Amino acid sequence: MTGAWRLRAYMAVLRVNMKETLAYKSDLVLTLILSVMSSLIYIIVWSAVYSFSNTSSLNGLTLSGMLAYFVVLSAISPILGWPKVVNNMQDDIREGSIARLLIRPMSYVEQLFVEAMPYDLLFFLFASLPIMALVVLIGGFGLSASTLLLFAAELLIGYLIINLLGFMIGSMAVYLTNIYGIAEGISWVFSIAGGGVVPLLFFPAEVAGALMLTPFPLLFYLPAGTLIGIVTAQQALGGIETGLVWLAILALAARTVWSRVNMAINTVGV
Repeated sequence: MTGAWRLRAYMAVLRVNMKETLAYKSDLVLTLILSVMSSLIYIIVWSAVYSFSNTSSLNGLTLSGMLAYFVVLSAISPILGWPKVVNNMQDDIREGSIARLLIRPMSYVEQLFVEAMPYDLLFFLFASLPIMALVVLIGGFGLSASTLLLFAAELLIGYLIINLLGFMIGSMAVYLTNIYGIAEGISWVFSIAGGGVVPLLFFPAEVAGALMLTPFPLLFYLPAGTLIGIVTAQQALGGIETGLVWLAILALAARTVWSRVNMAINTVGV
């Protein structure tokens, strides 16, 4: 397959999946509503914590800052918190369609990621961006060009990381009957370790420092914290550098996992 043919094929897949996503706009709306509702739980809990503690600031974070943090998380979590490739791989393997997809001239792995992009892109443009813009305007957070660049880099690296992790989780469907329960449990671990339940600045310094060496803060704490100003430029740059290292590690791990999964599929004839 030549480079030009490959590009045309991927663009065709993107267009088809974009149209399919737009045909079911209610899915985007429902995802947004559920995400906002889940963040309301944290907002209510933290509002009570600030109220009963009789203080305007906890660990340097005001109540308005805390509320802004979780609203931003509600905007980015559907993209960075749960990779669509897990669902797609599970369905392909359980239904047996993966055998047909593997013999296509287009790489199954690449097609898998390309098919997930339209939904994430549309959600980001029509849900995530408006919510984050409102948070910035209402909260009065001053954003410089460098802050926006750091935020964009964190989002991109975080998106690649969660999809690589999702690919490896989805690969387990070859060996297990149903991986949804396991995947949900793993996603909760990611959320806790990444600051999706409690901002990392509330963790003990040693624990927070250790977690910053993992890829998980790029899924929650770093992008949300950078946008509202609780993460410094130095911390953001350190997280980006760590994320790039993890990208290389996870890409190699995903390639190894797929080679074994592909062999298992060919052996058992999924």
